[in-house]
Amino acid sequence: ALPIWVDAANTYSRNPEYIHDLAESIEDIGLQQPLVVVKASDDVYDILAGQCRYLAIKEMIDNGKDTYMNVPCHEVDLDGIKLDISNDLKKEYIIASTNAVREKTDSDRLLDVEKLGKVYAALKREEKKAVGRQRDFIAQATGMAPRTVQNLMTVNKLPEALKKAVTENQVPVNAAVKLAQLPEEQQKEIEEAITTQQLDLTAENLDAYKETGDISELKKSEKQVQDDSQLTSENSENEEDTVVILKLEEVDGLEALNDNVEALVRSE
Repeated sequence: ALPIWVDAANTYSRNPEYIHDLAESIEDIGLQQPLVVVKASDDVYDILAGQCRYLAIKEMIDNGKDTYMNVPCHEVDLDGIKLDISNDLKKEYIIASTNAVREKTDSDRLLDVEKLGKVYAALKREEKKAVGRQRDFIAQATGMAPRTVQNLMTVNKLPEALKKAVTENQVPVNAAVKLAQLPEEQQKEIEEAITTQQLDLTAENLDAYKETGDISELKKSEKQVQDDSQLTSENSENEEDTVVILKLEEVDGLEALNDNVEALVRSE
């Protein structure tokens, strides 16, 4: 048996309710998809795809159900992926493209666009062949609609403090698009205010602020502040991040996975 854990580059959100439902599904019908892993050292493997399945299996084991102490995995050979980019970028590419079917938040999709934007830039710089438009490249890799990708690319240009609010799910993407369309001086005012004030950055409030220029249009009500405080308290329980020991088994299909990653570039 070999230890595996979620790769540091896999920064998707974790929805406890979804993980619980997935654990029940795996218990009922079995694990339908192997995890996708990459060798990190002689005796450790990182999970590139299958974070939710891993956490669901961990929940099962924590509850005394050890059916899946041994779990089939695809081992990805990064050197076998013939793209002229670093192994770290290959991992980013695999994480974003092979996790397309999982339940994702707006912040997860924004992270996908950011990761694949770096991959695209490296491919465009290093590859001899054309890789097409960035929007279309990301849409094909993730399964997102091109318009959605374009909106997320717009949001990705926000100042770091404002983009952080989006990745932490404080601002929905539809509002973040409006935020990105504000004049630079208004963006700067919000960026300064967000560190000291409780702001409610909804699309409707941003429209009002754009028209009046009054930052008070964005302030949360007293009730909203109280509700946020209660939610933070409920979610503050520490979760022990232990490593589940899972058997690594080679599964047919590795070559197909590598070919699929390369095909996303070749098809452009």
